[in-house]
Amino acid sequence: MLRQTPAAQPLVKGPRRNPITVSSCLQHPLPGHPPRMVNSAVSSSTRNLTSTEKSYSEDQQLAYICLFPDILSKARAKLEANEAFKGIAARVLDPAVDEDDRLIHALHPNRTGSALPSRVHTEIDTIGFINTKLVWPAVLILQLMKKLDGANLDDLPYAASVNGTRGVGTPDSALYSFVGDLARAFMEWKTANAMPESVIRELASTLRRHLSSGARVPVRVWWPDDTSDTSLSKEIKILFQIWCQIVSRAHISVAGVSSLNTTMFFYRHPAKPDVLFASEPLEYRWVTVMDFVAMFALGLGIVKLEDSDLPTLNQDDCHYMDSYYRRYPNPTPGLDKRNVAGILKQRKDWQANLPKSQKRKAEDDQATPTAIRRKSTVVSRMRRRDEKLPSASFSARHDGDDQTTPKPVKRARQDSGTSGTFGKRMTQPEADDSDEDDDGDL
Repeated sequence: MLRQTPAAQPLVKGPRRNPITVSSCLQHPLPGHPPRMVNSAVSSSTRNLTSTEKSYSEDQQLAYICLFPDILSKARAKLEANEAFKGIAARVLDPAVDEDDRLIHALHPNRTGSALPSRVHTEIDTIGFINTKLVWPAVLILQLMKKLDGANLDDLPYAASVNGTRGVGTPDSALYSFVGDLARAFMEWKTANAMPESVIRELASTLRRHLSSGARVPVRVWWPDDTSDTSLSKEIKILFQIWCQIVSRAHISVAGVSSLNTTMFFYRHPAKPDVLFASEPLEYRWVTVMDFVAMFALGLGIVKLEDSDLPTLNQDDCHYMDSYYRRYPNPTPGLDKRNVAGILKQRKDWQANLPKSQKRKAEDDQATPTAIRRKSTVVSRMRRRDEKLPSASFSARHDGDDQTTPKPVKRARQDSGTSGTFGKRMTQPEADDSDEDDDGDL
């Protein structure tokens, strides 16, 4: 019996299959489940800050971290409006055409890395998965965009390792710009043991609480000093590691950390250099190549986020909390998890009970720019006296229960605090040859 030709075969009823496009490859979820760890003891160690990092000046320290829930959607929207990207993303790929088939194998997560191992033995295996499934496809798109602009091979962006700097953690990988071999984005890769999903969920929950509680202020971060021997939590070690990598090198505004199970991006905006903006964490089933293309494009300057794109914060509350933190610094380094919503509510209740004359004075003081208030320590002391900050008890926990009012705690280099307007701080740290070599492994 003769085999029927395709033209003679009966039509198959049902929905028509959508054509494969570059855009569909970039937005397709990763297949199956992330590879499992061989055992629970693989690469589970963490590191503290080096002595160089502990000695950062106030201008170099991370002062605030703020959740940026829609940073990925905004970066993607700006990228999708780029003419070069639109031309590439709309391209229809025919598997029967050799060039298109090669692109499918280079971009589609179902085709990339077909021979990757099914178990993670070390962090190197995690790096292999992330590079193959997410980083290299994203870099390829950026290279295609530059080729449309007429760039030659020497001008194309690429991902590679990072040369170490004494006393500062070395990122696992970096995205380099078209010319000059300048790193524009850093990536830190972890095993699932070193960065459990629960750690990232707890971090995101803390950041989310500050935006959803009505306070709309960033989370205060307290930097350890030279004499601090407090053991840092795992999420703080990760945050400090990312921040030190960003602040210790010029031209870096974007960083990412991923165990493949969980991915999180960080962004430092030029207008708020002492704030680290964080994306919502992405589980394995939600992260796509498009997320990496968008954030890499942001790091390279192909797309830009304006001041108006940043999360809207309550500047009045930010000014007040800045004054509050100077008055009552946290005794231990890390995230300040005091009940900010409760503190601000007490302040508003206190203001509501003031006589009209004192209320106008308090409002005038709050309207004074923080930068002006910091010009003179004498003026600052007088203002703190005139403001008569409420001494009502506050909670150091999340449940809002009252506790006794704390006494001001002396902390090296931190008592001056950081402006609620987030002053511009771009000083680069100096290396310390006496520090131990540090890979940044967790």
